[in-house]
Parts: sequence; structure tokens; C-alpha cells
Amino acid sequence: MHTLSLFPSLFTFELLAPTILRLAVALFLINSGWNIYKNSSNKWLGLLYSIFGTMVLVGLFTQAVAVLSIITIKIDWWMKRKVSPVSKEQMIIYVFAGVILLSLLVTGPGIIAFDLPL
Repeated sequence: MHTLSLFPSLFTFELLAPTILRLAVALFLINSGWNIYKNSSNKWLGLLYSIFGTMVLVGLFTQAVAVLSIITIKIDWWMKRKVSPVSKEQMIIYVFAGVILLSLLVTGPGIIAFDLPL
């Protein structure tokens, strides 16, 4: 039984969706890492963000890095919350990044990655 779809021909590109999500969250991680490294005393946190972002960008050990990135985002949120309340917008960005990383954990890196599907 096939489900009805408005654009069934787009299912041909099913491996492209994780790739787009991977690139988006990688740019977020790299940008956040650079900003944290430049403007914060927690240089190690900015370095982690940048390393994980680069690994997600090239699709290297994507599932393991997704888990480590989620943990890093949670630590960053916790550290920022100790100093001052985290804004609603920043919280939404953290949640979106976490959801995308969870998606990559389940779906894998998509196409154009060093990780290969098993």
C-alpha cells in the first residue's frame, strides 16, 4: 500500500534531506564555536563547538559527533544559565540544533559524507 503524496518524485532525493540538515547544524556549530572562542573565557568550549561542527560538516563519525554535540550544547546552556537567564530565542536555537542532531543520529549523514551507510 502506497501513501499519497503531493510530489512523489521528490522521494528520489531522500538522502539529500539529512545532508541539508547536517550542513545547517554544522554552520551553526562552527559559527557558535568561533563566537565563543573570540568572546568568552571558555576557549575550550568554543574549540569543541568548532571541531564538532567541522566533523559534522564533512560527515565524519556523524552519529558519535551528534551525541557529543548534544552534550556540549547542554553544557553550554547550563553554564550560560548559571550566569544569567538564557533568552527565549537562544533556547529555541538550542532546541532546534538538538533536534537536528538527534535526526542525524537516527538517519545518518546523508550523501557527500565520509560516513558510509551500513
